[in-house]
Amino acid sequence: MAASLHVETFDRNRLASGNFRTACRARPAAVRGNWSSRGGAGRVKGQLRPARMFANARWQADDRASSSGDGSHLLEALMLRFLSLTCFAALLAATAMTAHADETKPVDLKVGDKAPKFAGDNDEGKAWKSDDHVGKKIIVLYFYPKDMTPGCTKQACTYRDMQKDFTGKDVEIIGVSGDSVESHQNFKSEHELNFTLLADPKGEIAKAFGVKLLSNSPDSIVTSRWTFIIDDEGKIAYKNDKVDAAKDPTTVLKVIEELEAKKS
Repeated sequence: MAASLHVETFDRNRLASGNFRTACRARPAAVRGNWSSRGGAGRVKGQLRPARMFANARWQADDRASSSGDGSHLLEALMLRFLSLTCFAALLAATAMTAHADETKPVDLKVGDKAPKFAGDNDEGKAWKSDDHVGKKIIVLYFYPKDMTPGCTKQACTYRDMQKDFTGKDVEIIGVSGDSVESHQNFKSEHELNFTLLADPKGEIAKAFGVKLLSNSPDSIVTSRWTFIIDDEGKIAYKNDKVDAAKDPTTVLKVIEELEAKKS
């Protein structure tokens, strides 16, 4: 223990009187680091210093135990050590929980935010990466609950029928749901869809855009109906989390026309 001591304060008068223990206030060098910041004249208020708390409690326990042979002091020292360790562990646990909460906090994209990167298998079973498309043209990324359902079919078929309007404006339509590649193939073939469908069986693309999941079981990922427009700079230009399936394509086309008018 002596090899790892760090002298914090030194009192010459007490040392001259022969009381070396109270002259040197020592603490383990291993706990010099702490979680607070030092700046200017002193410490930042309101920040916890668990390492310092642990060191002080332990030093006090050691001091009392060694200054007296009384068993009650030894018991008190052991209790102080136990309490300091318990507090230190609790603070560490609280910090870890806070960090985990930040990591699991739902994404909330705003207009003007940079669109997250995403990837998935398309309806041909081939890998599709946003890096190959975003920034080169305007992307309409629409999330829908399920292939072959009435609302989703109406939305997809309207995008199909308006494809010429979108192509003329250098816009790429991408539909995303938790369905499998095989389901997308059947859906696309059944309704002669002329745009890409991405399979998102784990809901990873939906989560990247903050889209709420109506079902999140391993066997069935069902997303809410949300639509995003990603501009040619890779930023979110439009977000709608309350989509009307039948009106969505018309609304999106109008928004794109307004974006083009602002540029001209």
